[in-house]
Amino acid sequence: MSHLSADDSGDARQIKTCGYSDCIYTLRCLQREEGYFVLSCTMILFCPCCSNSLTAAEGNLNLNFVCHTCPFKYPISKLVSKKTYPKLKELDDVLGGSAAWANVDSTDERCPKCSHPRAYFMQIQTRSADEPMTTFYKCCNHECAHRWPQYFTYQKSHDNFVFTFCISFRIGSKARFSSLVRIYENDQVQTLAVTHACQHLADGNIIALPTDTIYGLAVCAQNTTAVRKLYGVKGRDSGKPVAICVGAVDDVSSWGNTDVLPTGLLSSLLPGPVTVILERTLLLNPELNPTCTKIGIRIPNHPFVQHIAQKVAEPIALTSANLSNQPSCLRPEEFEPLWPRIAVIFDGGPLGPNQLPDCRAGSTVVDLSFKGKYHIVRDGSALLQTLVTLHQFGLQPMETLRDQP
Repeated sequence: MSHLSADDSGDARQIKTCGYSDCIYTLRCLQREEGYFVLSCTMILFCPCCSNSLTAAEGNLNLNFVCHTCPFKYPISKLVSKKTYPKLKELDDVLGGSAAWANVDSTDERCPKCSHPRAYFMQIQTRSADEPMTTFYKCCNHECAHRWPQYFTYQKSHDNFVFTFCISFRIGSKARFSSLVRIYENDQVQTLAVTHACQHLADGNIIALPTDTIYGLAVCAQNTTAVRKLYGVKGRDSGKPVAICVGAVDDVSSWGNTDVLPTGLLSSLLPGPVTVILERTLLLNPELNPTCTKIGIRIPNHPFVQHIAQKVAEPIALTSANLSNQPSCLRPEEFEPLWPRIAVIFDGGPLGPNQLPDCRAGSTVVDLSFKGKYHIVRDGSALLQTLVTLHQFGLQPMETLRDQP
């Protein structure tokens, strides 16, 4: 990392000059009681091709991150956030807990766990001075104290898309990138985005997309490597099953046994915010939920997801876009810490009214694997409508049937 030099005038406004030899910028900082508010990024990014350090350079139209070893270049078109780098306190104070940071300036980063609008930017030396430093954000809500990795973003347009590229890095390692596409701009963008999504799924990548309930993470269910990658991103227990998504009601029978269901039941439940659990068929990837004999199947009532599933013509493994055991997300910004590990995020705007108590409940999950019976596994956001439909088709809850002689 480059060091900043300062003049000794003691004036409140000082000029901070980057000590990195190839950096052409002078950084103006506002000195505060506890630290310096830096108006420009002072971190060194690393080239994902050759791992050499990237530097800021003037281009014909804008600033660029450039590599002096290879032709790698990234345009910088938008300042995304400001960061405050606090002065280090006495070691005893730092080890003293939350009180040590009570008066330290914070950043405008929002906590993805509790949505608190402020966070500390922290750097900690790991083990020895020879190892790279760990950089992360820490929530200013001391009851939460959630930590998440640092990343930078910038935007550019290409082929009618507005991409927002997210750069995540650890000092001494290669950068990692993801992109965000707004699909609500117009129908043409959404059509192009469907093709874009299908290509990423075919390549074994993870994508994030809106559904009729919450934002989800998706991979091709028949790709074992992609499924394992999905579990790793979420930090999910390998024993917890993942549901699949298909494009039409007629596709359900290819992956789940529908022989026990009354005619017309699936068409009454799907598409919609319902996941039906059925006995899995032999066509489904045996490495998907290998300890389960059943599979949850969804058809979200969202045209973007349906078009992707129809075009892929294979089941899509679908789970919520959040860390395991954390709240579900209604906006892409709420799972930003996961962005660097996702190939592309399709932004469909905010989902549902935020103020409703069940807005993050996800789909209603119902087990229909027993003939004439049902079992509600998760209430979800469509419980009442689902119960009405099940009773209309003569199904009874499993508990009721057990009690009968």
